[in-house]
Amino acid sequence: MSLPAEILSHIFSFLQSEPAALQACLESHPSLVQLVEPHLYSHINFNTDGSSPRPADLTEVLSKRPYTAHYIRSLEINLDGGLDFEIQQHRLEEISTILPNLLVLREITLSHSLCPFWGWEAQPESFRLAFLECLRLQSMRDVCISDVLHFPFKSALNGECKSIRSLTVHGLHWVHPSSSIDLNVDLDGSFTNQGLPLKSLCLQRCTEKFLQGFAPWLAASRPQLRSLEFHCFHGDGGYDFLPMLLSSSSNSLTSLELDLGLGRTRMSLSWHLQSNMRIHTYLS
Repeated sequence: MSLPAEILSHIFSFLQSEPAALQACLESHPSLVQLVEPHLYSHINFNTDGSSPRPADLTEVLSKRPYTAHYIRSLEINLDGGLDFEIQQHRLEEISTILPNLLVLREITLSHSLCPFWGWEAQPESFRLAFLECLRLQSMRDVCISDVLHFPFKSALNGECKSIRSLTVHGLHWVHPSSSIDLNVDLDGSFTNQGLPLKSLCLQRCTEKFLQGFAPWLAASRPQLRSLEFHCFHGDGGYDFLPMLLSSSSNSLTSLELDLGLGRTRMSLSWHLQSNMRIHTYLS
C-alpha cells in the first residue's frame, strides 16, 4: 500500500453510509481488513422486516471476531408493522442477545414509525430489559425514541443514565382518548430529582396529551439544556407546555428552534434569554 494507514482509514470513513462498498473494500485485500472493519461496523441498522444485516448475521460475526463489538458505536432498530407479530417478537429476541455485547455504544434509536400502534409493553421482556441497559452505558450519548407508545421515560432516564446528552422524541401521541393515564409516560415509574445530564432536547410532532405527562416530569428534573427544538402537531395545544420546558433551562439555553405552525399568531412566553442565544422560528 502506498498510502499511510491513517489516510486510508480516513478515506474509508466517508463510506460509512455505504456498507456494500465497505464490504467490497474489505474483501479486496487482506491488509485492508483492520482498516475497513471499524467503519463497516460503526453503525448497525436492524430492520425487523428481515433485510440485511440480520441479527443472526451480526451474531455470527461476533462469535468469530468478538472484538468487532467494540467498533459498533451507533445502533438503529426499526420495527416493520407489515410482518407477523410472532416474527417481530423472534427478531427482537435475537437483537436482545446482541445488545449486552455492545459496551461502547454512543447512539441508539428505537423506531416504531412503520407500526406506531405497537407499544413498548408488546415487545419481548428480554428486549426491553436489554434496551434499557444500553441507556445506562457510560458511553451512551444520543438517544432517539420514535413512535414508541408508552415508552417508560421516567424509569428509563433515571439517575443511572448519567451520560446521555441528547434526547430526540418523535411522533408520540394520544391513542386511547377514553383512558386518563395514557400519556406515553410511565406515571408510576421510578423518579429521581437529580438533574438530568441532557444538553440537547428535540421534541418533534408530539401531541398535547404526551407533553401533559412529559413536560412536568422533565422540568422537575431540572435539566440544563443548551439546545431545544420544539415541533408540535399543528393545531394541537402542546405549545402551552413550552414555557414550562424553557423555564427549567432559562439560564443555560443557547439555541432554540420553534415550529409555531400555520396561523399561530400569539404565544405567551416569559423567560430569561441569554444575549448569545440563537432563536429560529418557523411559521409553517
